[in-house]
Amino acid sequence: VNRKGIKIIHGMQWTLAMCCGTIGLFAAFKSQNDAKSGFLSHFYSFHSWVGLSVMALFLCQFSVAFASFGLQIRCIGVIQRPRVLSFHRFVGNFIYMMTTSTVLLGITE
Repeated sequence: VNRKGIKIIHGMQWTLAMCCGTIGLFAAFKSQNDAKSGFLSHFYSFHSWVGLSVMALFLCQFSVAFASFGLQIRCIGVIQRPRVLSFHRFVGNFIYMMTTSTVLLGITE
């Protein structure tokens, strides 16, 4: 697979991950607004706040990466792309670790 194909697959996988995260947030809000559960309050736990922060950071990461690498906007030139890529890799690894932490926090909750 060529480099462009790998970038497309990478983008599709993270688009799917964003859809799954959105469905998860929707399910959490819906379950807490349900009369059967007793209308639980939102964001009462550390797990909820970390999860929401990870989703917000992921959305920012996804938007900047899509603009920089997917659309190849001209304001981000060839010289700046390696710096953006380095930052993209760092933030991507951080998001991955925080997602794992969020899952572990949810299991222990």
